[in-house]
Amino acid sequence: MSDWDGGWPAPSRPRPAKGGIKARTKRGGFGATPAGARWVALLEGGGPDSRMQRGRRYARSGQVLDIALTPGAVRARVQGSRPSPYRVEIRVPAFTPAKQAAVREVVDREPALLVELAAGRVSEECLAALEAAGHGLLPASRRELSLSCSCPDWGDPCKHEAAVLYLVAEELDRDPMGLLVLRGLDPQALLAVAAAPEPTRAVPLELDPAGYWGRWDPLPGGDFLGEPRLAAPVLERLGPFPFWRGAEPLRDLLLPVYRAAALALQARAADPEEERAADAEARGIK
Repeated sequence: MSDWDGGWPAPSRPRPAKGGIKARTKRGGFGATPAGARWVALLEGGGPDSRMQRGRRYARSGQVLDIALTPGAVRARVQGSRPSPYRVEIRVPAFTPAKQAAVREVVDREPALLVELAAGRVSEECLAALEAAGHGLLPASRRELSLSCSCPDWGDPCKHEAAVLYLVAEELDRDPMGLLVLRGLDPQALLAVAAAPEPTRAVPLELDPAGYWGRWDPLPGGDFLGEPRLAAPVLERLGPFPFWRGAEPLRDLLLPVYRAAALALQARAADPEEERAADAEARGIK
């Protein structure tokens, strides 16, 4: 059967993708938070056209294999109808060093803004405050985005690019700090500079190494040997893993490992001799 119908190529079907990133939004529009909704509004304008609709289907069926948010660009691989995945790049203008410094000044002047960003949230008020200062995190228009895909489709955007764009919206719903990353801002450095205390006078170190390091003592007994209040505080602090689409949450898969490690450390701390031997082995002392 011919691949051509009336002078136009017949629609192709993508190859099944194993382990792809499936959108969590199964129906309706994308963008459940201010950051994600603003991103989608930037892409769709008055509403999604046929190409964006096909991109939604690709995003929901798991055709996007991987995505990386980096300063100034989003890079991804999308499985289409050809054996090799297509490579997609979405470039977002990164802030210049001068503009990054200006954003830090805005955050430093706005205590409420600092608290919100430190909690990993970006509200509509936060976005508006930065826009009013002339440093909007989101591009002002769709024209500021530069899209490229290795597929032969000349559309702008093609369905592969559209699928990636929708999944980026979901990632911004999960972690709106991704907007700062795309603009070339380091969220941790931004907050550290804004919240840095006044410098204090340095205190010289002890010249005697024994006075600095002290002597080895086993961990004291006490309530800390009891059941911890949180089984895996590091996992709880990190939150959901970016673009994780496993059958079970990554936290639930790793939780048994953290619990086993905590129990092993608890047993060592309860036995001073075992703790002393483990410490000696770690230092290479025979």
